[in-house]
Amino acid sequence: MRSPFLVALTCVLFAGADVAKSNEKPDGNPTALYGLWRGSWGGGESDGVFYQPVRAELYIGKDQAVWHGLPMPNGAGAVSLSNSKPLRGRFTYLATPKDKPRQKSVNFSYVRSGEMLTLKIGENDKHLSLKRIAVKQAPFANLNVHFETARGIDTEGNLLVTTYDTIQVGDRGPELHAPFSSVRVLANANIYQVEENGAKEITVEEVGRLLGNPTPVVVASRGARKAKPRGWDLSNRLGKLHADSEAGLKTLTRLLRPGTLVFVLPDTKRILPP
Repeated sequence: MRSPFLVALTCVLFAGADVAKSNEKPDGNPTALYGLWRGSWGGGESDGVFYQPVRAELYIGKDQAVWHGLPMPNGAGAVSLSNSKPLRGRFTYLATPKDKPRQKSVNFSYVRSGEMLTLKIGENDKHLSLKRIAVKQAPFANLNVHFETARGIDTEGNLLVTTYDTIQVGDRGPELHAPFSSVRVLANANIYQVEENGAKEITVEEVGRLLGNPTPVVVASRGARKAKPRGWDLSNRLGKLHADSEAGLKTLTRLLRPGTLVFVLPDTKRILPP
């Protein structure tokens, strides 16, 4: 699954200033700068006027970058690095002055020390310091899921499921299991079938053909995310992972055997059959 703020090189910016292009060959490896960086620049006092520092964020991923608050127009594009000393690089993006898109670039030099990144950007060498934020794009996820027995698909395209309550017979008797039938509404659900190296999305019709006999399945809730108050302009903490996110599917396909069906619903409420 793609992250919402990963934008390709051809993204459009609303404004931009002309910056001379560098003739350096961009042959460096940018993986050392991959990740989310936050920091600030500027601020201070001038003629009795006090200025607040500008908060800045920079995300660098494979062939893509997104930035906000840097001493250049906010936007998205690509980052390339050279192997020169001092270490140098270039932000490249498209600007659209008067509906005439054209490629622009902003050169920078940088020094990375551990989790700190110091940049000097543009012709005026605006100086800023950024700290790498501890994030991962697709870790093994903490997920809440239900294991249920699916009996098939009803005429309205909903999933027929059976869950069980446990009954104890006497003090030393066996545990028995009483079935409880209900319905999972599949409207707006995402359905996946686990494979050897991932999961493929399938349709309700395909599910109906696969469920010839009662079959254990996995049910998870997508749930509404409540974003926490925004403290930064580019990134925002959303909370728990969804089961059908890149990290969620990676986790489920690692744990489940091939062929297992996974139903990711807007919520996990069950409906009693008529």
